[in-house]
Amino acid sequence: MRNEDRPILIYTTFPSLEDAKRVGEALVAARLAACVNAFPGMISIFEWNGAAGDRRGGRHDHQTRESLKDQVM
Repeated sequence: MRNEDRPILIYTTFPSLEDAKRVGEALVAARLAACVNAFPGMISIFEWNGAAGDRRGGRHDHQTRESLKDQVM
C-alpha cells in the first residue's frame, strides 16, 4: 500500500452533536471521508486564560486516506 493510500483516523470535537453530524455528512458527500462516527455527550475540560472551564458538545471520528487529510482539516 502506498503511503498516501494509508487509512487514517481523525478525531474532531464540535460545540454540538448537530454540528458534528452536519460536518460529517458534508465530508462523506464530498468523498473526503469513507465513514464518520458521531458521538453525543462529550465533555471537554480545559484551562483558558488562566481559568478552568468545561463545555458539553459532540465529537466525531472519521476515516479517510493520508492523501486527503489536508483537505479534511
